[in-house]
Amino acid sequence: MVDLFAVEGNSADEVETYPNVPAAPGADAVVKIKPERGLFIRIANAIAKASRMGVPVYSKLRDTDGNHIPTNTSAYFALEVQGMEEPVKVSEKKGNLSFYATNDITTQRDTDNVDGALFELQEPETQGGEPVSALRVRDIDALYFKIDSAAEVDWSQSEFYIDSEATDEREL
Repeated sequence: MVDLFAVEGNSADEVETYPNVPAAPGADAVVKIKPERGLFIRIANAIAKASRMGVPVYSKLRDTDGNHIPTNTSAYFALEVQGMEEPVKVSEKKGNLSFYATNDITTQRDTDNVDGALFELQEPETQGGEPVSALRVRDIDALYFKIDSAAEVDWSQSEFYIDSEATDEREL
């Protein structure tokens, strides 16, 4: 189990945060997950308290005024494997983040609500995009959480967590 989080300017060693560019076309990476040298992170595509496949992501993404980013913001995970020029999508794309704006982190984590926080992991879209049981991120790879939003994320006021029940860090 490894804790992957970014909370109000602080983050796990394996996590980096970035501001997005609202006016740019397409999605921007706002979170980068990169294992430490000699390790890989395994992210399971299911946890016991969820009723369907997916990795739970709990978040409160806020803009510089402290408001939630717009609910029509879309989000997904993308994996960059060593040698690739661009990361490829490895989760379904959520086109509406209203679940996150209307529920606090504690409510999102609740067994009755966790299904609303799921992102179903899949093989890279270049390989068919079928669901996978887990995703492996090696120390030479990077996993990004990308959003397409009209507002810039202010990480000094935002929170992002991947459920630790779905994560594990191991030696290569």
